Amino acid sequence: LTRRALAQRPEIAALRHNIEAAEAGIKLARSARQPRVNLEARYALQTPTAIEPLTSVAGGVTVTFPIADGAVTAHSVQEAQERLGQLRSGLTAQEQGIELEVEQQRLAMADARARIELAHRAVDAARQAYEITLARLDRGRAVQVEVENSRLSLQRALSDVAAAENDLRVAHARLARALGDAVPGAEPLVEPAPRNGKRR
Repeated sequence: LTRRALAQRPEIAALRHNIEAAEAGIKLARSARQPRVNLEARYALQTPTAIEPLTSVAGGVTVTFPIADGAVTAHSVQEAQERLGQLRSGLTAQEQGIELEVEQQRLAMADARARIELAHRAVDAARQAYEITLARLDRGRAVQVEVENSRLSLQRALSDVAAAENDLRVAHARLARALGDAVPGAEPLVEPAPRNGKRR
């Protein structure tokens, strides 16, 4: 997941592009220290008369040594190197932050899935308790207050399921954003496999 995020996040791509540009800038600044060689060649054809054409060929080499610009060039190279170091440090920090973000959302999704499973079990237990309380009420062995308490416990368990499923959706969306993917919509999530052949 981390490799995928680092390959897709636009800010990482921008930082790497800036690093490449800074490295090219250092090479360019260092090249200013090197002597420059210019080659020049000329060819001329003159015809003072139609019978006596005159041709001439000339060439030259110019070598320039940057003696007076040494301090300026050294300063430019130093600035470019410092800029490159800052960019590399920023890239490392950004990569570590993305790795942490991905791991946090992955753990959040795993925690939400575990909570959903536990909440479904609590719903099963609360529903059975509610049904038992209703049966006891029919037989005169329970009072209406016990039925209301059982119904309230069932509603709380159902609410816990909804809250855990919402947390899973939020963690899923945040993980997609951390990976650089398109944030998913509100499509239904796959529920845990039902137990005893019963669908929740």
